[in-house]
Amino acid sequence: VNKSKKIPIKRRPTAEEEDAEAFEFLESKLDHDLLVMTATAQNLIKKTTVTLKSAVEAIDAKLKDLDVAMTDVQPRISLSKEQSDWLWNRTLVSEEILRKNSEQKKTQESLRSEFEQALGTTLQSVDATKLLESPMWQEVFHGLG
Repeated sequence: VNKSKKIPIKRRPTAEEEDAEAFEFLESKLDHDLLVMTATAQNLIKKTTVTLKSAVEAIDAKLKDLDVAMTDVQPRISLSKEQSDWLWNRTLVSEEILRKNSEQKKTQESLRSEFEQALGTTLQSVDATKLLESPMWQEVFHGLG
């Protein structure tokens, strides 16, 4: 008797969902690096043999304990005017190159609207200096060395 097992079919994510997931992953990793580098600059990591990997693992363990994602850690800071201007120009160039002959090409006005919304929410990084004023986060890095 051939009892075939039914395999659930997963819905393939849309391009927008894939872009959002990739961006969140990248932003999270940049926040990790920023936090580790700031902790190192503040001499919170005493041991010179601590690797970036072990520091990131310590951050991830703390985030798991707190039940939050790195992108939800507060306080956060926005991009500087120079950074946002540079990013806007890159966005325009990328939109023109990637969607030149696409039906999905957006108007500059709608693209600017999405960009401004992202500036206020997504395009932020952790304020590592302020975060590391917290004894809880200092302990994460002291525990490494």
